[in-house]
Amino acid sequence: MTRSEAAKEFGILSREKVDANIKFAEDMELHGKKIQVPCRSGMQEAIFYPAGGKKPAPVIFEIYGGCFSQGYVANNDRMRTRMWESTGYNVIGLDYRKSPDHPYPCGLEDVFDAVCYFHDHADEYGIDRERMATWGHSAGGNFACVLALMAKETGRFSLKAQLLDYPYLDAYIEGIEKTTASIGLTAEVLDAMNDIYADKETRHGKYLSPVYATAEELKGVAPAAIVICGQDPLRMESETMVQHFLDAGVPVLVRKFPTASHGFLEHWFFREWYMDTLSPEERVGIPDNIEELAEEGLAFVISAAKYFMEL
Repeated sequence: MTRSEAAKEFGILSREKVDANIKFAEDMELHGKKIQVPCRSGMQEAIFYPAGGKKPAPVIFEIYGGCFSQGYVANNDRMRTRMWESTGYNVIGLDYRKSPDHPYPCGLEDVFDAVCYFHDHADEYGIDRERMATWGHSAGGNFACVLALMAKETGRFSLKAQLLDYPYLDAYIEGIEKTTASIGLTAEVLDAMNDIYADKETRHGKYLSPVYATAEELKGVAPAAIVICGQDPLRMESETMVQHFLDAGVPVLVRKFPTASHGFLEHWFFREWYMDTLSPEERVGIPDNIEELAEEGLAFVISAAKYFMEL
């Protein structure tokens, strides 16, 4: 199979997974309220968990992952609920358009527009627009990081923190330079997801691969908290990004889980979808103590959110 054929096949598979994911989520009991958010592309879905205490309150915008081509906004209800209950903040899960039908920058535009909307309607939603943060996982971590760059460069809104779980920060280098794994995020999967998302030259830009942002471009962006998995093809770019943040004077909190595999938070907290669909071969890569790891990982992210919001 040629690389272009592999990319096309991955795009077809991604569409099928999104359709199945949405159908699976139809019967889910959500702890937040579904709302429609106006974006330049039209209306996009969001799930709103309103702060229950004194208002206005901080807000955390959560962005799911899925190779820029998979996933659904309902998926991370458990994680968002835990963040909501543990902090008393507003929490908002954001949906976005996905490749291959909507390649870069479509999804990024959707989450940027959504953050702008809630910023502009802060009074309506009880949001303290001076205490906003992004929180993303994998490809969603890419968006969460890029939004911090966009906040600085556009001045459209400001962020107190960027919370990044095993973020996808380098879409430029070839998959084989990241991994030789035969299951999970293989080199072939990494290349295919990149190919249906943007062309090679575009993928070097900081709004797609923030690891290539200069120290000057990073200077002054929101403080970061990063979860790194030891068993993850993306671990090296996260470690590189930590150093880049430090070189630019950006405060960083880091927690590395040496035995954790990519996606371990979603795998546990939405296990009905992720864990139950794994093949026997894929299950080999999931540590036996995934529940313990996931609880520790989420607790770290929650503590980091509280720390940065109160600075």
